[in-house]
Amino acid sequence: MFRNSAVNCNSIEDMDLTYWTEAGSCTMNGVSFPLGHTRRITPCVSCTCTSYGVQSFYDKSLLSRPLLQPECQAIRVVDCRSLLSDYELSDILLDAACSIQCSHALRSKQSLP
Repeated sequence: MFRNSAVNCNSIEDMDLTYWTEAGSCTMNGVSFPLGHTRRITPCVSCTCTSYGVQSFYDKSLLSRPLLQPECQAIRVVDCRSLLSDYELSDILLDAACSIQCSHALRSKQSLP
C-alpha cells in the first residue's frame, strides 16, 4: 500500500491549518464562552456554544469557523424596567429583540431629559 511521506506542518507555508483544529469555545460579538455554555451577548440575545449550532446572522466571521458555532435566540423580557437598570440605553436600542419587546418603555425613557 502506498502512503504519503510525513511532512512537517511548519514547512507548508501557504496553508492555514487553524481551520482543522478543534476549538473548545465559541466567540460571538467579542464574547468567548466554552462548548456547552450559554452567554448573553446582547441585552436581549443569548447564545449557546454547540458543535452542531446554527449559523447566526450576528457575526459573519463564523463562516470561517465551521466546527463550533453558537446557537442564538432572543430572550423573553419579563420586566423592561429591570432591563433598563441593568444595561446601557444605547446597547438596548441597538438590540432588535429588546426594541420589539420593550418599545413602550424605551419610548418613555428616550423622552426623559
